Amino acid sequence: MLLDVIVRKNFKQPTRAFIGTLFSSFCLVLPVEAQSLQVNPFTEVTRLWFEWNTIPNTQWAPRVIDSDAKPDKTLQILKFQPVIPFKLSDDLTLVTRTVMRFINKPSADPLLGVNPTTQQPGVIGFDESNEGGLDSINPSFFFVPNTGLNSAIGIGPSFAVSIDSNVGSDQFGVGPAFMAFKRFGRWTAGVRARQIWGVSNRSNNEDLNNLVAQPILRYQFDKDWYLLSSPIITADFNLDQAWTLPVGGGIGRTIKLSSRTQALISLEAYYNAIKAEFDGGESLLGDWTIRAQVQIAIPDLTPASSGK
Repeated sequence: MLLDVIVRKNFKQPTRAFIGTLFSSFCLVLPVEAQSLQVNPFTEVTRLWFEWNTIPNTQWAPRVIDSDAKPDKTLQILKFQPVIPFKLSDDLTLVTRTVMRFINKPSADPLLGVNPTTQQPGVIGFDESNEGGLDSINPSFFFVPNTGLNSAIGIGPSFAVSIDSNVGSDQFGVGPAFMAFKRFGRWTAGVRARQIWGVSNRSNNEDLNNLVAQPILRYQFDKDWYLLSSPIITADFNLDQAWTLPVGGGIGRTIKLSSRTQALISLEAYYNAIKAEFDGGESLLGDWTIRAQVQIAIPDLTPASSGK
């Protein structure tokens, strides 16, 4: 969103925080019909997971950089995040989740010329446009012991691998990841979180220091319809005001594709009640995030359920 060279330090970190690992709704439980298959919905189901986020009224740069910058841009993120479990033994499953983020973000190139007032050469404006690319690949690995069909808890490493420095960080990052959930009848409660620290500083940027936590609360009406709230809470500790706290939720529906394969489709809206801020108390992110998801749940192709 910022001028790549002049303001890369300021904007790249919160961009990663908001999109990422930026992190998506975490639907851990299959609907009532799928529960009859007697598989753990997290450790025994492969998910081909697509997610689209759009954040209107986003500002491309702080006004200290561009005094004419207005909150009239749109940030868009398309994520593909397959979840694949591998049964290591009867008592332990390795669950992998790899997030690939394709970003289209507000940006601008400087316009060079002679200032008509000072008659000095320099930046006289900005050519605003959008810039797109693959931000990063974020694989996470959860070692999940067997705790039955109605719960799961796991911990493991998470990584951030930079792909395109124009839309994301140019650092390699690593840190711990955690997940847990519990099902209570029609209700499901859970959380997924990770902390990433940069381990290589190949530019003038500050090292990565981002936390992402995603709680989930879900209510299943019947075998088809459900309500969910799964905000992505982030903190970029390189900023004065690090935290972003969305509030909201949405509705989802399950569509049966075959006897064992289903598609989970949801639409959600979140109000960004607290937003990360730059020096001077200015935030670039828009007030609302709209999220649409499609998950293809395939229990019969996972190693964990192959013997059922």
